[in-house]
Amino acid sequence: MEDTPYAGLSPVQAQVALSLASGASLSHAASSSGVGRTTVYTWLKENPAFSAAVGFAKAEYVAALRDRVRDLSAKAINTIDTLLDDPAVHASVRLKAALAVLNRPHFPDQGWHLPEKINHPDDEAALENLAQLEFSHRQTRYAQTVLDHIVEAEHARFASRTAPATQSKTPVGTQPNTSEQQTEPVRHTPRPGRNEPCLCGSGLKFKRCCLNKPHAAC
Repeated sequence: MEDTPYAGLSPVQAQVALSLASGASLSHAASSSGVGRTTVYTWLKENPAFSAAVGFAKAEYVAALRDRVRDLSAKAINTIDTLLDDPAVHASVRLKAALAVLNRPHFPDQGWHLPEKINHPDDEAALENLAQLEFSHRQTRYAQTVLDHIVEAEHARFASRTAPATQSKTPVGTQPNTSEQQTEPVRHTPRPGRNEPCLCGSGLKFKRCCLNKPHAAC
């Protein structure tokens, strides 16, 4: 591998590049070589030799596909030619073959094409770069979410430490404030005069009844 674009790569890096040259996707090439997709992205970013080898591998794959499309196009044309010349073929089949020839690509997009889409190596590189940017964006969002949770937890801990402690018990040596407590007022019965009827209801004057010998009713 000394004279190839894969020279100077580690065996795993060379295996990834060769997998890409055979048509494997970057994810499949990474997993089949026993490395992660992130590792391959790191190699592409930090290892110019690996990045150049991957570009060469993708260009090889595209070139192989184009050669294959040319071969298939030649076979397709021969098949159509055979169908049009064979009278035993059903008329509907021959009509479809004739329409395929009449509806072939014209100027300026000449040539025969198959449904298989073949991207240019630059387009493939752009798609891979977009995938890498998306992966990096997801990593950044995850790291920011973790940081937000940490900051929120620290704020909550700081608030719990600086909150004023509530007094739940009365300090020793102090009496509870009872100034607002309302007590039932003491009611006193007015004392009658000496010559007024006694309050006990005996009919006697107060001086001859409960003044000297008070009763419970007085």
